[in-house]
Formats: sequence, C-alpha cells, structure tokens
Amino acid sequence: MNKKEIFLKADNISLIYPVGVRANIGARLGWLKLLGANIPDIQVKPKYSIKGINLDLKPGDRLALSGANGAGKTTLLKLLSGGLPPTTGKVEYRGHLINMLKPSVGINQEATGYENILLKGLFLNQSLKKMRSLADEIIEFTELGDAIYQPVRTYSAGMKARLSFSIVVFSEPDILLLDEWLGVSDKSFQQKAAQKMREFVESSSITVLATHNERLKDMICNRELVLKDGHIIEEK
Repeated sequence: MNKKEIFLKADNISLIYPVGVRANIGARLGWLKLLGANIPDIQVKPKYSIKGINLDLKPGDRLALSGANGAGKTTLLKLLSGGLPPTTGKVEYRGHLINMLKPSVGINQEATGYENILLKGLFLNQSLKKMRSLADEIIEFTELGDAIYQPVRTYSAGMKARLSFSIVVFSEPDILLLDEWLGVSDKSFQQKAAQKMREFVESSSITVLATHNERLKDMICNRELVLKDGHIIEEK
C-alpha cells in the first residue's frame, strides 16, 4: 500500500479587505443620524491583509510565523485552513488538517463533557467510531471524574479549558495549524498538559505555528517566515 501523500501549499495567495468609512456605512447610518453627523464621502480603498504568499510544506516541516501584531500571522493561518477564501491564488492540502486558532470552538454548553468529546471530534473531522474509541483515554486525561457526565455549562472556566484541550490533543492531525501554543491555566494540570502538547505537535507531519515566543520557535520549528504588513520580509 502506498504511503499517504501529505502536503500543504499556497500559490501566490492574497487577501484584500475593503476599508474606509463607506465600507460599513449601512451599520453606521442609525447612530450617525441620531448624532446629527455628516457622512463623509470617502472612497473605499482596498487593503492587502495578505499579499503574494507562497508556501510548499512537506512532512517534517515545522514552520514558525513571526512578526509584530497585525503582521498577518493569524489571517494567513485562516487562509491556510480554508476558514477564509483568498482573494487571489489558491491553497491546496492533502491529509487530515486541524486548525487550532480557537480550541473552544465546537464545544456545546448544554451537552455533557462526554457528549462534547464526540461532538468536538466530529467538528475536527474525526469519525464517531474513532472518538468513541478514544473517549475513555480522553476522560482519564481530563481528570474531570463524574463531572464528565454533567452539562458543560456547569463547569468552571478551568474545567472547560481542560476538556477542550484534552479533546484537541488526542485528535491526531497530519497537518496542524496553531495560533500560539496551547495550554491551560490550572497549575495542577500544566506540566501534564505541556508534555502532551509536545507529543501532539511531534505526532503531526506538518506544523505551522504563529508565535512571538523565540524559545518556542527554536524548540519546535525548523523553518521561519517573518511577516510584515501581510507579506514575507524574511525567510529562515
């Protein structure tokens, strides 16, 4: 049997946002009239949030995205994940891709912790059969005990974070997109979570990590793109 081909490619992708006063004029009309304000006649000009990015990532690539706030790191991750369609160019990938920009997305507050393990797994493109087979291991890792069968709306913030984190790190992606390192604030859980997070990243074939943490970049990544105003200014 041939080994599954895994890759992530971006071919000259750009994203243009409309900006200017009239870009969202409909939402502003009500309060402008209330305030008696004049509506400036300002021409909407396109703004490149991402401009002309090319990527060709293969198994073993651990890519860091760095740059100041507003450089385009998170937006580029959204484009790579398919969460945003590029204005120009195209993104292609093969393999099980997981986008970890917001780990809590997909958690249902009315469902129990156990039910959320299955639901969040489906959200992460896992099969129900797979999530059922992982459920006991995830439950043990959360250390939530019998609370796993209670609605998530009854959980503390720390318990919710444990549940979301634990489901994610058992998801076994081929391609992992991360906006900063995942962790939990619960001190009793931090060391265990940090070790599991390292194993999670190492198990993926391709990782793209947006971060400001120099130590983390050196520890995890073997490539780096430095972004400024949506385009690459340096490649390492």
